[in-house]
Amino acid sequence: MRAWRSSVAFLAMVAGLAAGAAQADPATDERNRQAMMASMRAQDAANDRAAADRAFQAGLAQQRSLGSSSGSPASSSPGSGGMGTPLDGLAAALGSGGQSTGGPQSVVDRRSYIIYQQETAEQVVARLFAGAQGGDPESAWNLGRLYYTGYAGVPRDDVEARRWFAMAGERGHADALANLGYFAHEGIGGPQDEALALDATARAAAAGSTYGAGLNGLYRLSGLADGQQDPVAVANLERAADAGELFAQAALGTIVYELGVGAAENWERAAHYARLAADQGHGPSMTELGRMMFVGRGVAQDERGAVAMFRRAAEAGDPAGMSFLGQLYMTGQGVPGDVAAGMELFRRAADLGHPEAQGVYGLSLMLGQGVAENVSEGLRYIRLAAAHNDPQALTVLGKMTFVGEGGITSDERRGIELLQAAAARGYQDAIDTLAMDEVQDAMTRLGMTSTGAPASGKRDVAGKSKR
Repeated sequence: MRAWRSSVAFLAMVAGLAAGAAQADPATDERNRQAMMASMRAQDAANDRAAADRAFQAGLAQQRSLGSSSGSPASSSPGSGGMGTPLDGLAAALGSGGQSTGGPQSVVDRRSYIIYQQETAEQVVARLFAGAQGGDPESAWNLGRLYYTGYAGVPRDDVEARRWFAMAGERGHADALANLGYFAHEGIGGPQDEALALDATARAAAAGSTYGAGLNGLYRLSGLADGQQDPVAVANLERAADAGELFAQAALGTIVYELGVGAAENWERAAHYARLAADQGHGPSMTELGRMMFVGRGVAQDERGAVAMFRRAAEAGDPAGMSFLGQLYMTGQGVPGDVAAGMELFRRAADLGHPEAQGVYGLSLMLGQGVAENVSEGLRYIRLAAAHNDPQALTVLGKMTFVGEGGITSDERRGIELLQAAAARGYQDAIDTLAMDEVQDAMTRLGMTSTGAPASGKRDVAGKSKR
């Protein structure tokens, strides 16, 4: 099995797809809040439509019972700030067109107005608070959501949100348990507690929450060593993915079945779930599906379709998709060769923090290949890539540091350490450089552990021929 991304990188990959789907950071947490607020707005709209419909039906029933008897018009008006729906023209709804039907009873035509008045924010909180204190789990759940999102003008308070989620969870509320697990996993509103995160999400899954099941699968996978399998984690992720949970689809398509984490590699299933996630707009899944399509692994080989998928990924803002598409333009594979277009894609990916793209673009700037030469700017990108352990960037920076090029003061020890870091990741250029005579001599002089056999001595560290 190939080495897979670390647990932290795995969770970061699915960041922002759902509350709790990734390691918490301010941007991710804000996306989580926004997602929950969108859900709450949709629920409010559905409640308003239902309330208006009930009011309309009540008005029809009242009108039928009144018939055409005379009387004074009855009406009410919305309260301040309310979203009332005055149901005008009930007579028209009954076929009278709002006109008198004739006869003595028509001296005064009666109309009924039924108004739905929305509660104020203060009234909502008071009602939910009373219900939650009385033991109603739904009230406690909704109160937690209000405090977490700051919805309806309620001050945001993660501590209060966690408390109410916990209270609702104690009474078996599935969604509250899932969110409690998320809070515990990320240390939101209280201490980080991995045991509570696993327990709460497992209980949420058992209570019927597919979101909780997906989180439980993620949290279980994040604790696995390479090669370990976890059927429970995979089953929970599949249950969530099949119910439409995007982050679970992405995890199954790009980690579990593609890399054999938690289950045996299965490229057909990887492609299936990656496609589901791609169809929901997940850029990294588009990139991985494009790679499968390009080489024909898990799906029929489709070079043209792969290019289209990489384009979609790039348009969705995925830097890996930009990097792959940039490589195709640079090499003319599947698309007409276009160095300028390829370098622009590498630049965009580099600026979004993609280490490989930073290394490629930085080296191109330093050498003036495909772009105007700019050694200082190229070195900046190389340093960024090396900080993320990109082996090519580590090697370039190691060589420059060893010999003192590009404005870098020569530091043989530091240069060797960078080369060793790249070699430890299997990068052949770094391995070959460490085996060179002058590097071996420097390691002996500095008392550093020698790695690799001495090289032929035909080239120096800077790549120049030696006599």
